[in-house]
Amino acid sequence: MGENFKNHSHDSVDAKLFSTSSSSRNVDQRSTELFYLFTKHKNAPEGSYEKYEARVKLNEVMLKRSQVDNNVKHLGELLFGVEKGNEVLHSVRPAGQPLVDNWDCLKSYVKIFEAHCGRLTTYGRKHVRGIANICNAGITSEKMAAMSAQACSS
Repeated sequence: MGENFKNHSHDSVDAKLFSTSSSSRNVDQRSTELFYLFTKHKNAPEGSYEKYEARVKLNEVMLKRSQVDNNVKHLGELLFGVEKGNEVLHSVRPAGQPLVDNWDCLKSYVKIFEAHCGRLTTYGRKHVRGIANICNAGITSEKMAAMSAQACSS
């Protein structure tokens, strides 16, 4: 659950990832919708409504991804400070340790986040590790709710 890459960028999409012509290209599960829309846009006739429609949808999906990333980043900054927020959200526990100490906390905090920020999509679930880290840090549910509301209202 969540990303396990210490230097993983949470940028929403980079079209260069899909620019190869190989049809057997492996695509990360979180990027399948983007790959589909990118391919649909690329293959549509130049100047067609189909190309325009695919581009609009692609932009919408990228904007929503960026919004989720920014909401989680802002939540981390509100809870742990600008300097430590990103570090806490992306920290990875040593091998052998569970993702979270209290699974009920994780389920509850995901629901709190979704209540204020919208349902986590397949893409958004990459942030579950960050929410687990919030639980592991001992943040109260009241503070999680208040900061989620603040992070996602701006």
